[in-house]
This record gives sequence, C-alpha cells and structure tokens, in this order.
Amino acid sequence: MQRENLFDLLIVVMTFAMVFTVVFIEYRAGYAAGFNKFSSLTQMQPPVKTTFITGKITSTFGAMFTIQTSAQPFAPGSTIQSATKQIVTDAATVFERVVPKDQKTYQSEIALTKKAKPTPTGGVQAPMEYTIPPITFETISLTELRSGDNVSVTVTEDNRATRVIVAPTSSIGSGTASSS
Repeated sequence: MQRENLFDLLIVVMTFAMVFTVVFIEYRAGYAAGFNKFSSLTQMQPPVKTTFITGKITSTFGAMFTIQTSAQPFAPGSTIQSATKQIVTDAATVFERVVPKDQKTYQSEIALTKKAKPTPTGGVQAPMEYTIPPITFETISLTELRSGDNVSVTVTEDNRATRVIVAPTSSIGSGTASSS
C-alpha cells in the first residue's frame, strides 16, 4: 500500500512540476513579447529637421512646384546667391494665403486691446502689450498656387513641404485706417 501511495504522490508532483514549468515558460515568452511591444511604442522618434525657405514660384506641376530663392549676403560687398528648389507636396501639406484683415474689424480689435490694459498687482509684472497683426490666414489648395507668387515654405530634409504660406500681392496695412 505504501508503494502505491508513493507512486501516486510521485505522479502528482511530476504533473505539478510539468504544469509549473509550462506556465513559467509561457509567462516568460508573453512577458518578453509584451515588453518588446511596449518598449517599441515608448521609443521617441527623432524630430524631423525642417528648413524655412522663401522665394518666388517659377513653375507648378502635379504635386510639385519650383521656387527661385535668393539669399542675402552676410558680408558687405558680397553678391546675392540665388538657387532653384523643387518642392514636393503631399496630403499633409498645409497651404495658406496671407490676407489683410478688414480695416473695420482690425480697428475694433485694436480698441478692445487698448481697453483691456492689465495692471500690475501684488508685485506681479504686467505682461507686455500684444500687438494684433493686421493679417489673417485663409486655407487654400495646391491648385491655387501660381507662377510669380511669393511663398514661404517649411520643408524637410528631402524637400517635402509641410507648410506653404503665400504672401499677399499688395502691402499689408496700406489701407486708410483712421485713429479716433
């Protein structure tokens, strides 16, 4: 009788050890897979290096356009350096046009900022006065770009545009604003 009980006990212990080993192996495999997935999600992507280019559009075709840039010389007496850049756009590119604000709206915004002058209290310095620019941006599309438009483009290292701002054709603020 003792031998049968010992044999039964050995079978139970070996079964328990096998189940424990399988659970431990599966736990380690799942933990490693979960940890690898989590660590790949938390890794920060390096920021995309961008450059700001200004120039005049010389041609547009498809999802690309070409601009003629001119860089001001750093040293007196140097010549202006000019370059042609081909810019590629995609669905994520933001196109905007600078538009002068309506003078009546602009004057009312200026009047509101003059009324709301902050006063320093309790030793806290008042913020500097904010000047509202006389412009606004309207969203446009690639098809609205024309040869001769002056643009400011934010591009990545591979000349992909992230933002294109078209400058106005007339000077801003040249309207007849009256001060009362």
